[in-house]
Order: sequence, then structure tokens, then C-alpha cells
Amino acid sequence: MVASLEPESTTGSTVSPGDPMEAATLTCAFTMRRLCSRVAMTGRIAGFSRKGCLTSAIFHGNNLFGGRMRKTILAMSFVWLALAATAAAQAPAAAPRRSITHVAGDVYRFQNNDHFGVFMVTPQGVVLADPINLDTANWVKGEIAARFNNAKVVEVLYSHRDWDHASGAAAFPGAKVISRMESVKELQPPPANTKLSGGNVAADKNKDGLLQADEASGANAQNFAKIDKDGNGGLSARELFQAQFADVVLPTETYDTPVKKITLGGKQVELHYVPSLHASDLSFIYFPAEKVLFVVDVISLKRVFYRDMGDFGEQDMIATLDKAMSFNAAVIVPGHGEMGNNQDVQDLRQYMVDLKNGVQSGISKGQTLQQIQAGLTLDKYANWSGYPAWRTMNIEGMYAYLTRK
Repeated sequence: MVASLEPESTTGSTVSPGDPMEAATLTCAFTMRRLCSRVAMTGRIAGFSRKGCLTSAIFHGNNLFGGRMRKTILAMSFVWLALAATAAAQAPAAAPRRSITHVAGDVYRFQNNDHFGVFMVTPQGVVLADPINLDTANWVKGEIAARFNNAKVVEVLYSHRDWDHASGAAAFPGAKVISRMESVKELQPPPANTKLSGGNVAADKNKDGLLQADEASGANAQNFAKIDKDGNGGLSARELFQAQFADVVLPTETYDTPVKKITLGGKQVELHYVPSLHASDLSFIYFPAEKVLFVVDVISLKRVFYRDMGDFGEQDMIATLDKAMSFNAAVIVPGHGEMGNNQDVQDLRQYMVDLKNGVQSGISKGQTLQQIQAGLTLDKYANWSGYPAWRTMNIEGMYAYLTRK
């Protein structure tokens, strides 16, 4: 039985009462409402109402009231949009969704938004897998101490080196950090002459191999000066890597065998090496007494594949899924998405087959990618997470895989 120990929490944000921004926004809204009411009352636009008045007023205000009114409406609409954008930018970020869920025995799952880690409580301390990030690690550290008689995390395990799972071990000073031996190499910064990759290539508008301030976005833009360690006004691939992995602690202990068994306080946890196209240092983490398997990134249950399946390989995926099912775990805990069991893994394998067969059928008929995307609806999986946004992207990824040279 899986029971939640702490409900998820979400926090919204609004403009605070008495804030000058709120007063300006309300004044602008009131003025626009009066203008919309005036437009609606003229009766000169068939079927017109206050609903959708902004668009209609902008386009028809010149006919109704003359050019000056149209200019007024346009000016007020731009002011209103600007105020809304400013308010959104200034509003505090929503609090992360966090929870701790009992899985089985002394094994628990913890959540930070769409990422999950696990930990096991023993008489000699806690073993924790994937701290996610420093803020989450500090939060779960406090929760563990409060719930389990001041218990401390003494061993941190990495499923693999990706920064969005492995960051945060510094929250547990003195703890061992254990990972597959390949992690050490993977966590070394690339050479200074390394080229940009992924979305950064497109962002590099002037094609100088660096991201300037006007090319950076998100966290890179917000922390530009901090990331630009050499102060040359551009972010290199090396600097971007160092920024992403800043909170990832290097392993203090590695293993080079197929399986590493760890015993703490009379309880056991195992790291099983599962090399994949996604990560050369990937480990499945298994708690044998509880029959709980923790798998990260390569398997998400009741969810379609991630976006365009960038690191997909058919045989690689089959081997990964078969490996997961070989444990015959009672509970499978993915690093993203819902918990499940072997049947859910089998369902994911069938999704891969259905996706491949559908795309291959379209290719054989001479259909374009767009035609296949329109016709291959995969309705059987419509209730899976990611289906609305990623179905067509999955098709695109499989199409690229099947038509690769």
C-alpha cells in the first residue's frame, strides 16, 4: 500500500493589495471596461458584446468613434499588456511541489515538482538516491530529521550524472557519494574549445560559438555575469557546463562491477549497471527486501516518450525495458512520473511497438511526416502523461530514427 505522508503544496502569485502596480492595472482595466461598454451599447456591430471587446474595439473603434478613440484604445491596450507582463515578471515564483510518499518497508519516495528520488531509513543512517538539487536536498534533509528521530543521510547514490538528478549532495556533509565509475569522467568540464550543442546552437545568432547576453535566455540570461567566468562577454560550452553542474558533487566511491551491494544497518541496496544511449554511467537502484526498483530517465511509466526521443535506439530500449522487468519488482519508482509495476513496463514496450509500426506503415505508403502525425493518433494511450504535447514529437523522433542514413 502506498500512502502519502505529506500532501503536495502549490502556491500561486498575484499583485499585492496596495501595490502601485495593482492600482495602475485596475485603473487601466476600468478604463478599458468603460470603452468596451460604450462599444457594446452602440449596437452598430452585429452580435457584439463585452466578451472579446479589446480586439473588436481596436479594429472597429475608428468607425465607431473616430481615429482619436481608436488611438486611445490602442494606447490603453498596450499599457495594459505591458503592466501585465511587468507584474508577471515581478511576481514571486510558485513554491515547488514537494511530497514524501511511503513506498514499501523503510523505503520512501520524495518529490520536487516533476522529479523524484528515493531513500531508505536504517538504524545506522539513511541511504538516499538522487538528491535532485541543493534546495530539494536541504528540504528532504530536514524532513528526514523531523520524521525519523534526527536520522542523517550517510550515503548518497547517483542513478547517473545528469545535473537535474545528481545535484545537491553537498547538503549531506560527510556522506559517501557513490556512483558508477564512468560518472567521474562524465562530470569533468569539456575542453575550452568545445562547440555549443543542442538549443544553444540555434540561440547563437552570430555564429561565433558563444552566447552573448542578447542571445542567452532563462537561467543563462539571469545569471549571465556569474556564468561568464572569463568576462569576455560570451558564454562558452565549458562555462555553460560548469554552471549546470555547479552543485553536483564528484563521487567519493565508484564501482566497476555489474552490481554493487551496499549494506547499512542490516539493510541492503544494490546498484546495477545498465549502460544506455542516454547515459554511459546509468545504474538501476534496487532494494531487494522491499522489492522496490528505482529507474531514472530511461523509463517513465504511463507516459509517452520524452519529446522527440533524442537518444532513442530500439535495441537499447528493449534491453533497458527487459532489464527492468527482470527484477520482478513489486514497485517500480521512476525518476519522472507515476509509480507502477512490470505490467506498466510491458505497456511501455507495447507503446514503442505501436509507435514504430504506425510510423513504418506510413513511410511504406509514401506519406510525409505531417501526414503520419495527422493519421497516427495512438488513441489507446490518450490518457497517458505527455500524450497531448509529445505524441506528434514522438512520431517525429521515430520517423527520424527509421529514415536515418
